[in-house]
Amino acid sequence: MQIRHLPSPNETMALDTEELRENFLVESLFNPGVIDLLYAHIDRVVLGSAVPTDAPLTLGAAPELRADAFC
Repeated sequence: MQIRHLPSPNETMALDTEELRENFLVESLFNPGVIDLLYAHIDRVVLGSAVPTDAPLTLGAAPELRADAFC
């Protein structure tokens, strides 16, 4: 699970296009055969995708969540 510590709203206003892309653009989603997750401290959101192919995918709790189950 990727973790992002995003800039504050005031810091975000000063970012240029490249810095905005570095902080907010998520390009690692929808890879075949894997579950990709990203945890962003902004609103404590988990963004993810699951693209099953030949075998089923299992959504387990990542160590970063410090929980026994994902939900």
